[in-house]
This record gives sequence, C-alpha cells and structure tokens, in this order.
Amino acid sequence: MQVNTYFKEMLQSESIAEIWGSSVVSEAGVFPGELRQEPILYSKAKEQMAVNLPGFFGLVGGLGFFIQTGNRSPFEVLNAIQTKNLSGKERELFCRFANCTWKVSQPFRDLQRITRANFVPFSMLSHREQEKDMVQIETAADFVLKSASGWEQWSPDEQWHWIGKLREDSTFLEGMAKTLFEAYYLDIAEAPPVFLKEADWEQTIERSSRQEVLAKSLSVLYVLECFCDGQLLESLSALNLLLAQIQQHNLPEDKKALLIYLLQAARDTTTVFTSEDMHALLTNKTISPGGEEADLFPERLLSYSAGKLQEYLSRSF
Repeated sequence: MQVNTYFKEMLQSESIAEIWGSSVVSEAGVFPGELRQEPILYSKAKEQMAVNLPGFFGLVGGLGFFIQTGNRSPFEVLNAIQTKNLSGKERELFCRFANCTWKVSQPFRDLQRITRANFVPFSMLSHREQEKDMVQIETAADFVLKSASGWEQWSPDEQWHWIGKLREDSTFLEGMAKTLFEAYYLDIAEAPPVFLKEADWEQTIERSSRQEVLAKSLSVLYVLECFCDGQLLESLSALNLLLAQIQQHNLPEDKKALLIYLLQAARDTTTVFTSEDMHALLTNKTISPGGEEADLFPERLLSYSAGKLQEYLSRSF
C-alpha cells in the first residue's frame, strides 16, 4: 500500500475519527474538563468568519516557515506570492499549509464532511483542487499587503510583528474572512452570495462539546498527515521511521520547523472555531521564527498522536 492511499483510507473514515478522538481524551488526557452535557452556542456570524479564515492561517504558518528557513523578509515572500514569483516547490508548500488548515476546520462544521471526495492527502488532489488552495493563499497575501503601506521601510522583525497584530485584530479578521469567502466563489465563476446578514449576529448555532473536543484532537492527526504526505515517502516503512523521529523529538531542524508552523496554523484555526470572541487570539502566543514546539500544543499530544499513527500503521504491514 502506498503512503497516500493509507492516509486517504484513514482520513475518510468516520469510525477511525471517532476512535481517535475518544482515545486522545481518555488516554492522552489533553482536554480535561472540556466535555460538558450542555451544547455550546456560537453566533452564526462568528461561525461564518471561522469557516473562511483557514486560508489566512495557512499563509501565516507558511510565512513563518519560509522566514525561519530562508533569507527573505515577510514582505519579500508576500510580494513573491502576489506577483506569482514563487518557485514550484514554494507554491506547493503554501498550498499544503492551506490544505492542512482547511482539513482542520471540517470536523468543527460536521464530521461527515471528512468523507467527501476531496478530503484526501494533498498529493492525491487534482491540479484544479490544488489550485483552489493557492487562490486562498494569494488572496490572503494580497489582503495582508494592503493592510499597511511602507512595508519596504520596515525591518523583517517589524514586518512580522505587524502580521502578528493583524492575527489579533478582529476587524481585520472579519475583512479577511469576507475577502476569502468571495475569492472562493469568484474562482469557481459564481457570483458570491452575501457574506453576512444583519440577522446572523443575532442567530446562534450549537455544537456539542464532544464534537468540539473530537475536532480539536483530530487537528493534530491532520497536521501529521499533511506533514508526512509532504515528505513524499516511498513506503509505509519509511513513514514508520518518520513517525518514530517525531515521537522521539528527533527530527532534523528544517523538518522540525515545518511541523512547528503547521501546528501553529492548526491551532489558530481551532481557536477561531472554539471561542466566541475573535480577540481570544490575543491570549495565544504568536510564534516567531525560531520559536519552540512547546508554545503550540502539549508535547504529549504530538508524541501521543505520532505513536497512535504508528499503532494503526502496524496493522497495515
């Protein structure tokens, strides 16, 4: 069995998702006290914004990785995206970030969404589906660049600090969500519907705390899948070795950086789905290039998840 086929079967299985979430809560114990009887209520408007922000968080995660591992400033990378001057490899990596955050968002909406035909490893998507991820990245980059003037006069640290402030700005996030929402429809040659109606601010949706905890636990599975799929592994044995490196915190520095920023993007995505107040992002650490893994998810969750994947993998040999 090929690695991407293995992941496809895992990703689209509701039963595996249910087992995964239950085991993370009971065995890893990373979400104490979050399972409640009463449903959680969110405004319909807030949910609409959360649904359309994953592309932005994918952009920020990808930027962090390129800044840490390259010699370009945030502005230089954003400008390369806007002017379509990224290399093929760089474009693909940004697309993978967007695909990861999109996957993370789906179980918050409905677990059945993971059974859709496009909920597969990035390497198995059609070129057209992959380009949809790039549309989100390019649109988000353009919106960020237009948020301020004089980027060229700022130091790289000042540029990154500004992006961190945008990530914490609820007005900016609402504008970004609307822009990404409209870009999706324009890309498929449809007129965008109204993004938010006045009544959406008064209407509520409800989500069970069980669904929310399940979606949070699955986010790390999707990070690991996106990370491993991007390594273009040739066999399940190679995947097993990579998972062992993750579990033992023994990745090479460049791969560790990639995993860190995928985790950052995933955590931002889960945050906007699980907090009624967009300003909740203010309480999260904005990882800076060179940041530590411990800033993001509990170490035991990452290690546990890699081990759990190895467990499933052992049944495939």
